[in-house]
Amino acid sequence: MNKKNDFLLTMMYADVSGVSLKEYQSSALDAEKMFASYGIKLPFKIYYKYKLPGGLRPLGLLSKYGRMYMAQVYQEYKRFINFDAYSKQEIEELEKYISQKKDSWKSEMVQIVQEIKRLNPELANISINTDSKEEDFVRGVVFGFSPEDINYFLNRTGEQACMDNSNKEYYGVGHIVAPQFRDALKKAVVQIEAIKSKQNNGKE
Repeated sequence: MNKKNDFLLTMMYADVSGVSLKEYQSSALDAEKMFASYGIKLPFKIYYKYKLPGGLRPLGLLSKYGRMYMAQVYQEYKRFINFDAYSKQEIEELEKYISQKKDSWKSEMVQIVQEIKRLNPELANISINTDSKEEDFVRGVVFGFSPEDINYFLNRTGEQACMDNSNKEYYGVGHIVAPQFRDALKKAVVQIEAIKSKQNNGKE
C-alpha cells in the first residue's frame, strides 16, 4: 500500500510541477552542449553535476523529495489535481497516508537539503526560508543549475521576477540566470547567430 501511495504522490507532484520524472532534461546541460557545439567557451560554468544524498541519481532524488513535498502542500494543490484518474477509495487511503507521514517527511526534507549542502560546499551559503524555496533549491540542484543561478532565483525580488520571465530566452538559456552572467551570454548568442549566418551564406 505504501508503494502505491508513494507512486500516486510522485505522479501528482510531476503533474502539478510540470516536471518530467521519466527522462532527465536539464536546460543547463542543454545550454552547455549548445555553446560547446559552436566552439564557444564561456567564462563560467552553466551546468554543475552535484553530489546527491544516498548515491541517488537526479530523478531518483527529485521523485523522493517531490512526493514528500507533495504531502506538505496537498491541501493547497488539491484544486489542481485531476481526481478523475483516481477512485474514491484511493484518495481516502492516500489522505490517510499523508496524515501519517507528513511530519516525519518534513524532517527528512530538511535533512536532504542539509546533506546536499554538506556534499557540495559551493551551495552551503545559499539561504532558504520557505518550503517552496526548499523545493526550488532541490530542483535547481537536480537540474544542475549553477550556485549563482540558484541563489539568485531564490532571493530575487518580485520586480526582478517579472523582468526575468520576459527575458530568459534572450540569453540563450531555458532557465533564469544570475545577472552577472548575462553580458557573457548575450555575446555568446550573438556569436552563434553570426556563425549560423555564415553557414547559411555558404550554402547559397
